[in-house]
Amino acid sequence: MNAYIMRTNKWAAASLLLICACLLCTMNGCTAEKASIPYEPGFKTLAVQIVPFSEIESVDAPTILTRLENQKLALKVRGSTGKMQPFYVRGIETGFYDTRNQKDIDWDQVFAGHQLLGANTSLFMVHWQDIEPEPGKYDFAFMDQIVATAKKYNVKIWWVLFMRCSIGDPVSGANAWVYRFLNKDSADHSIQWIKTESGKFINNADESVKNKVRIFPEYAHPEVFSRIRDMVNAIGKHYRNSPDVLGVQIGNEEGFHESGEGDFNPAANALFEKWKKKTGKSDTIQFKMEINKYWWQHFTTAFHRADPYKLTSYNLHAGFPEAGQEKHIKRMGVDASIYGDGNIDVIGTMFYGHHGLKIWPNLDRQYKTYVHELPILVPSEIGLGPRWGPQVQFQTYVINAIERGAQGYSAYCYGELVDANGEPNVFGQSFRKLSDMVQANEDVIYAGVPGPGNVTIETAVPEAKISQLHRNPDSTLGILYFPNAFTQKNPDSNTNTVEVSVEFKSVKSGKYKVGVYRDGALQSTDIRQLDAGQAVHGLTLADVRETEAIFLRIEKIGNE
Repeated sequence: MNAYIMRTNKWAAASLLLICACLLCTMNGCTAEKASIPYEPGFKTLAVQIVPFSEIESVDAPTILTRLENQKLALKVRGSTGKMQPFYVRGIETGFYDTRNQKDIDWDQVFAGHQLLGANTSLFMVHWQDIEPEPGKYDFAFMDQIVATAKKYNVKIWWVLFMRCSIGDPVSGANAWVYRFLNKDSADHSIQWIKTESGKFINNADESVKNKVRIFPEYAHPEVFSRIRDMVNAIGKHYRNSPDVLGVQIGNEEGFHESGEGDFNPAANALFEKWKKKTGKSDTIQFKMEINKYWWQHFTTAFHRADPYKLTSYNLHAGFPEAGQEKHIKRMGVDASIYGDGNIDVIGTMFYGHHGLKIWPNLDRQYKTYVHELPILVPSEIGLGPRWGPQVQFQTYVINAIERGAQGYSAYCYGELVDANGEPNVFGQSFRKLSDMVQANEDVIYAGVPGPGNVTIETAVPEAKISQLHRNPDSTLGILYFPNAFTQKNPDSNTNTVEVSVEFKSVKSGKYKVGVYRDGALQSTDIRQLDAGQAVHGLTLADVRETEAIFLRIEKIGNE
């Protein structure tokens, strides 16, 4: 990073290289607008339109974000009857690491598997070159095939758009034109130039492949920047009228490169100079922070110019920047603030390992509420499977999202949840059981806001926690779980059980129906008389595993 900051003696050479790049751009037929450096402070952004509850049926759109009567922001999708219906994302991410890199993949089996697992959404990975296989020529045939196949199994699509290339992934295509079209003097000017931790300077795609380094687009190059905006806009136009596509995640762990030092591309250097003149600032990290936000403001706005109602989302490198890891923040120039400042509708943070626990305080501090204001919360990748995370880890992070009023969650990834025949393995079965309990209580979870309604549900067991949501004062959902269970060694092997006593306290007297959901299903229901202001023993739960989650639903019946 210091090398990047100290390279003030190379601006003249960088400017010369930029002139060469612009000449090449002119030869390729760029417009005058596209040849300008993409930085103008004060750019006016477009976020997703929020539809008032009273106007839901009058809006001509297949998917909308509305403000419910309790002021919560929530997703609605037009159903087969033509009416808008509540939609809560129970997602699984898939695309190429676990599907497209297989020979003769059966997409019917994949989406039948999603349905079998209890997922209603596929966060599906696509690359820039899937959409634009040739410069300026868009082809949605593959994506349309995916949408049509998923639809047969009642699965919606949320695109995960990769603009970068992951080395070793057979689908991402290091030879794609998007990384090669500005080649001059053996250097690819359409990609970021970096110096690896070993000190090797890389400025072309071939060297990136040799050194197993991801290829990041040079967003600072005027033509690359412009082409990305056009491509994102084309996605919005193509799927604007589709009730089967919820939105697009613009980029996957992108921004400035996360490996070594960079970006040394002359376009980035020239943009740095322009930023300094426009702002009077000079700090490189601040430059990265502001430019990342500026780029994504443009990308999200380009999408919303085409489709004002579908959602845009984003994620950062494995959740490291949101967890406050300075190395990643300095290298990539992103932290938790990019979601709001970058005009992104949905926080798609990734949760893997124990460091996810450090993410929540930073997100909570930055946004305070995910319920009433943009951006809303739908974690895009919560690790689950033999390689990505134990069952209790996934369960914990899902509950963390639900208790904050999230509009959904997604596991990573499909291939880790099924066997060779597409049948759920132990991780898939765990996903399904949690999904079944979420679905059974989805009316409260979908419209619910954090905290109890008229009834508070508590336990004195010190290791346990009961998270609470309420849809209205007379309906409360409590989720009993053990927040630290997944931090233990081999957490899924933990067989410890405890007896949990649950206490109810109501502000209104009356009869209340209590439902207990365990192991994926409704276990019992009961009717209780509660008197206002009096705490009473509600129920005793025997043999509660420290690795399980129990849903407790209590709602008033009658008009007492």
